[in-house]
Amino acid sequence: MPQLLGNLMRREPLRLVNGGTQRRSFTDIEEGVMGIMAILKQPEASVGEIFNLGNPKNNHSVREVAEALRQEVSRVKGYEDVLEVPIVEVSGEEHYGKGYEDVKDRLPSIAKAVNKLHWEPKLSLRDTLRKTVDYYLR
Repeated sequence: MPQLLGNLMRREPLRLVNGGTQRRSFTDIEEGVMGIMAILKQPEASVGEIFNLGNPKNNHSVREVAEALRQEVSRVKGYEDVLEVPIVEVSGEEHYGKGYEDVKDRLPSIAKAVNKLHWEPKLSLRDTLRKTVDYYLR
């Protein structure tokens, strides 16, 4: 996301590795920090445990995120033209070098965090993108 946002701010093409089809579960930074705080505040529930902190409801392709981010940035005065910033598909090898491999879908199971820590993210991707754009551009 920082790379995409930086490219939009500079009006440079959004380079999507392998077309941006890989899926990730995007989590708002504040909700992620709250998950870490839940671990720290509840040692009786968390000592010796491993928790996945993520938002499986925000599982989107990188392409979907790039397009949504472009929409959000275009709503800021002075950045209306970013809708014209092209999306360019590049191969993983071209972008990262020979031998690049990627996971197609990262979808965390947060069941243990919900049950033991009573932590669950609530913000949608759109809300998170709006907050991020507001922070960076306004």
